[in-house]
Amino acid sequence: MDPECNTKIRKVLNKLLDPEFKIKNDVYLTSLLTHLTESQEGTCNVDYNINKQDISTWLMQAINHWEKSEKASSAPILSFTLNVTSYVCKDEQTFVMLNSHNVYERLIKLLSAEVYNAYPSIKLGYIRLVTALLEHKSGLQWIISTNYWADIMALALKNQTIYITKEGYVFMARLLDKSVKINELFCVHVVQLIMAPLSKNAPCMPGNNMTNLLEVRDQAIYQSLCSTLTLITEVLEIFLKDIEKGNDLKVVYIFVDKFNLEECIKSILCIATNEEFFLRSIKNLEEKGGYIEFERATSSKSLILIVLKENVCKGYIPNVIKLSYIGFIYWSYIRQKMPVCKRHGDNVPMIFENQMLMLQLYPIISVSFKLLGEEKAMQVLDEDDLRDDYVSKFCKIIIPETLRIVYQWRTQLFSHPQVFDHATLSLKYLIKSKQFFTRELGVISFQTLMYCLRDVVQVLKEQPEQALILSKEHNYLALVIDAITMFINEFNITWTESLESICVLNLIFELLSLPTWSAMLVVKGLKLIDIAITKYMSPSMALLIDNVDNSSLALTGPLLYAKLHDGNWEVRDTALEVLCTISTSERKKVVLDAELPSLILKMSVSDGEPFVRATALRCLQEMVQIQEFWCDLTKSGNVHEQIVQILERETEGIVRSQAATLIAVLYEHQEDSPSTLSHFYDIMTHAATADLHWEVKVNALLFWEKVITFHLTHQGMIDGVFPKVTFSKEHRKIVTLNEHEVRKRLIQVLNQLSETGCLAVLVTAMRDDCDVEVIKAATKITDKFVRLLKDYRVRESNADLSSPPSPLTPFNAPPPSMQ
Repeated sequence: MDPECNTKIRKVLNKLLDPEFKIKNDVYLTSLLTHLTESQEGTCNVDYNINKQDISTWLMQAINHWEKSEKASSAPILSFTLNVTSYVCKDEQTFVMLNSHNVYERLIKLLSAEVYNAYPSIKLGYIRLVTALLEHKSGLQWIISTNYWADIMALALKNQTIYITKEGYVFMARLLDKSVKINELFCVHVVQLIMAPLSKNAPCMPGNNMTNLLEVRDQAIYQSLCSTLTLITEVLEIFLKDIEKGNDLKVVYIFVDKFNLEECIKSILCIATNEEFFLRSIKNLEEKGGYIEFERATSSKSLILIVLKENVCKGYIPNVIKLSYIGFIYWSYIRQKMPVCKRHGDNVPMIFENQMLMLQLYPIISVSFKLLGEEKAMQVLDEDDLRDDYVSKFCKIIIPETLRIVYQWRTQLFSHPQVFDHATLSLKYLIKSKQFFTRELGVISFQTLMYCLRDVVQVLKEQPEQALILSKEHNYLALVIDAITMFINEFNITWTESLESICVLNLIFELLSLPTWSAMLVVKGLKLIDIAITKYMSPSMALLIDNVDNSSLALTGPLLYAKLHDGNWEVRDTALEVLCTISTSERKKVVLDAELPSLILKMSVSDGEPFVRATALRCLQEMVQIQEFWCDLTKSGNVHEQIVQILERETEGIVRSQAATLIAVLYEHQEDSPSTLSHFYDIMTHAATADLHWEVKVNALLFWEKVITFHLTHQGMIDGVFPKVTFSKEHRKIVTLNEHEVRKRLIQVLNQLSETGCLAVLVTAMRDDCDVEVIKAATKITDKFVRLLKDYRVRESNADLSSPPSPLTPFNAPPPSMQ
């Protein structure tokens, strides 16, 4: 580190010891801490050690100063001191040196109970200090010889803040991992203390009889057990994540075997969420990565299902839903270690994930039974061969034990007054679980959601009075639509994997045709339409049949027209996104029949929401590339003039930037009159050099890039290169493009660019002092063009160009005098 910088740091650190000094903002101390710690990663060892020596010296001075004054500093400075101490003590030599002066115990004693309890940042710094000592053997021995680790365990159990709790969990896991290697007795002692609340409260429950458990009504016992279970879960999950790294699982064995974790949890099943039962699956893992024997694997799966069954018996529906998600997490850690278990009779593999998925989906399926009624639901199943195949496929992948749990659960789910709440919770966990799904599970989940949506639509058709009830459950329906969209995107589902996918558009059109839904639901529905169209998820699109009239796409135009007049701006904006997707030559009939182009042009000028105006301009960027749309737009008036007025008068930068892009697209795809082009050149010169919004400038520069490309193409360039020969329209003959001829044409391009003001714009933009992105864009365009000039040896002497005038001259001219 620079000596001058070291001197400044010493002055700053010494200033912190001044009793009159007060920190106005904690951010300054955080910045100083970051500078002292993280900045050292890229420095050499000598500077690194010098910095640590300076901090260590200051640390001893600070402790001496505070001990003499018998009053510690303010909480922010104490927190800073703890954090900076944790940084220096990671080095074992520094730790030994400071410990010889008893620095750590003296510093901790300075933390008065009042300050310690009032400021979470002090507790967090304390945890980080003791955690840092685990980096080396000397620090670990110091922790074992003191009792400060117990303070951190207590902090982890109190759940005061998420940061303190998480740091506490990590410390406990690392302490057990490090200590078991050098002092197993200490490790066993720590585990015993962690497990104490479970063992102490187990006698108040009936032994092993899991069907006659009593409720624990003492709130203190309940809180103690819940905190302990959470700590055990978090610590063991950290060890589970390390299985693939081949780490020692001796600590897990201590929990499961030595302290009978399984039996303790059995005895308090009535209040625990039972995540720990999944840890039973790793009991017999070999330390060197061996596989679990078949019998033990089967036993582990059975035990998990027993836990789920007990929760079902007691009506703990949320517990079962959460447990199935936790099952996915834990099984993802150990699935490679498990043997393949097969079902008796047909040798079908008993895949654990399939059992968890069934339990996650069943609350969602129960909504259909609730809406249709059990008799009608069975009738629908009998009449729909495709759905019958889906149910048969599902039954083949689950085992009898799971099926029995489901049958036992169905009565509770169907009759429960909160069936929609349970389905919503299940949907949330299904979305969280999808990261662990195979493609097969993703497809099954998608099919289930499609049938649920289909049942809702059918009920609304047959019983319109249900619309009012379902409109109150918009969270459930929005999550169903959201989940369908996610599964289509993440698993790239098409009709080849799921024939149900070809019904997406029809179902969502029918659902959105009702006016009772919330804006959030409509937005999600429109997004699903967008995805379905993009993925060709309709029968005609899937079979590549160009027959819009007889397809679900025919409904898109009228639906979008209605939603573009919606009072909610998010609905209008999302409808415009869908319109951008369908604004293609293949679907032009849908757009034109609904008279959408003229409506979009009007919205780009007059809609009250800037985001909607900007999206409308993006739609126009797609439309003006297709001649039929362009002809329809020109019937609405002078399109060029309206777009230029947006760029001149619009107050929102996001709208002006899209207008600048639209002018660039118009220039590229439509032939404009000389007067229109001259107007474009003037307005885009101002936009690229004088607009207050950097995105407007960048998009305007893209217009000028297209101007350069147009002139080069006019001179014979094709795909960025000049061919050997070209046809000259001017001379009406084939011309050989040798180096001399190309140079002559490039000089002509330079003259044309100078006349339009393009060169002056690029020079001004590269000198822009305010916006780095503008400079980058201008430099990139200029570099590309200059390389082309160099390739064909075009020099300054070849071109008769005067210095480009300032592009701002016309706008800075004084107004004419009034006479």
